[in-house]
Amino acid sequence: MVLSSKRMLLAGEAGIGKSCFSRGLQERWASKDNRVYYECIIYFTFTELKAIKSQVSVNELLANKCKNLEPILPELLESGRVLIILDGYDEFIINNEENTLSKTVYNDTPLPVETLILNILSKALLPNTDILVTSRLSSRNVENTNVYFERTFIMQEFTDDQIKQFYTKFCSDDISQTIYDFIEEHNLSSLVSIPLLSSALFELSKNDGLRNSNLQRLTTQSEMMSSLLKVCLKNILSCENDSNEQCCSVDMPSRNLPFNIKNMVEQLAEMSYINLLSEEEVIHVQDLGSCVHTQKLLDAFSEFFFKKTNESAVLKYRHTSIRDMFAALHCAWNICKSQGIYECLNAWTWGIMPEQSSKTHSLLQNKNFKSNIMFDKFLNFFMGFFMYPDIDSLYNSEKSQQRVQYLKIYFEMWIKNQPNCSKLLNLFHCIYELQENELTETLSREFTTVDLFNTPLNALNIRAVEYTLEKSNLNKLDLTLCDFRNEHLNQLQIIIRNSVEVNLSSNMLNNKSGPILRRILEHPNCAIKELL
Repeated sequence: MVLSSKRMLLAGEAGIGKSCFSRGLQERWASKDNRVYYECIIYFTFTELKAIKSQVSVNELLANKCKNLEPILPELLESGRVLIILDGYDEFIINNEENTLSKTVYNDTPLPVETLILNILSKALLPNTDILVTSRLSSRNVENTNVYFERTFIMQEFTDDQIKQFYTKFCSDDISQTIYDFIEEHNLSSLVSIPLLSSALFELSKNDGLRNSNLQRLTTQSEMMSSLLKVCLKNILSCENDSNEQCCSVDMPSRNLPFNIKNMVEQLAEMSYINLLSEEEVIHVQDLGSCVHTQKLLDAFSEFFFKKTNESAVLKYRHTSIRDMFAALHCAWNICKSQGIYECLNAWTWGIMPEQSSKTHSLLQNKNFKSNIMFDKFLNFFMGFFMYPDIDSLYNSEKSQQRVQYLKIYFEMWIKNQPNCSKLLNLFHCIYELQENELTETLSREFTTVDLFNTPLNALNIRAVEYTLEKSNLNKLDLTLCDFRNEHLNQLQIIIRNSVEVNLSSNMLNNKSGPILRRILEHPNCAIKELL
């Protein structure tokens, strides 16, 4: 019997909930939920797959994962009622895809794990088994989705109603309404539409309330996460009668932080950068050093930033975005002169490494950059933290304006390079995270063509596009196949109105978009000559 199995891709932003969905699906199967079609769901992360250094066969891989099912696995695999989830495809390194696929392989054939995975995706292995792969949308691995995947699902961000439901689930009606009022008052819907950031705001509301002056500036992801870090440090040094250390509030200058606490945070940030480069997801506690507040620090960090593991000597990031945040802090604190800035930005953005010498910046010196390492989220955070040259400056409202000038030439070069869709979208996010209005206005006028063809846009993407292009006058704006909706059209109407050629075809617009388009076209300053 020949069964038609499927290779499926679940793609979405970092922090959108792909892993939660995958684990939840397996949990529903384990609880014998009769709505689950599959008789068996097996869940792997690419982190655990990357840890396999020796050759392994499909049979060995599955037997090690499902020891209790080993006797019946062959029969299950042939039944067509097994789903294997591979979570985190964007973390997977594909060195030479053409030479990796094998012509003749069997379930008992030992293969390098990279070869094994690609042969599974190509159906050379497990042809009767459904495979669900999750990945970030911006991953190079999913640029040509039709090569392996018959079905691609785009995971959407929270709607306004789902944001309300999220907070209602975790707190009382009064508190959830207070949080939602705060979101509306400060126009944060697009930011907290990403579940990871919804969770961050929830933690802030629990630990610091929503009246703190520090929380009035939550515009970007980096501002949200740096606020969480400051609350974490506040909790570490909460006032205790038996403590000789000076207490620290989230709004106090960090000079009130003891040196050894600062040093430990800086160590954590440095190790996170090393982990980013090596694609690791754990911190070894012994590497952090020790001080009088070590246990408080670990407890507080575990509450906000790390998962609990069976090993007390190891901290595992709750999400790779948290690793990227700490890595970005390390780089913002250690980068200085313009030459070093350009060297580092070229390496992180384009993979252009300088020749190694004694003058090479320490952030690049003797560092190995893996071929498909994902710097996008790291770069977003780096831009958000770039104006803060050290840990003390996180507590100051004034940014280092001297640093703004270092970025102008870099961004102009990025624009002139005519980046592809994913790079262009990340450029918008970098400019948005920086939140330098004067620089943004200058850069906005540098854009002549914006092509985001077949790039699904969520609410946070739209916010970044709106902020960056508000003062632009485009010759061409292509938003074809962008999952563009009525609310997005309303949000970007000034940018659309100031563009000469506009393509909005194959999107999610309906009859409600008509009045918005009419308003755009009837505006006396409308520049549109062609609208598709």
